Amino acid sequence: MYARKKLPGVKTTLVMLPETMKTLRQVAATEERTISEVLGDAVRIYVLDFEKRKNREFTFPTFSGLGMRPGVDPKSNVEMLEAE
Repeated sequence: MYARKKLPGVKTTLVMLPETMKTLRQVAATEERTISEVLGDAVRIYVLDFEKRKNREFTFPTFSGLGMRPGVDPKSNVEMLEAE
């Protein structure tokens, strides 16, 4: 095995399910990488995806129908339930 260049970083402690840790070790061994490298890549991918999801425009779903029924106060939960 070859010596790895130590990258600057922050040490932290993670708590994860044993099955997740087992899979993480398998991936690291298969790719001949450290657990820190695999985990760091996974976190970076998740964070980048989060940024994309966060900046995506949200559209409220709309439904066709008859609209509000006459005499039903939309501020009253009781009246809304009784109108169904």
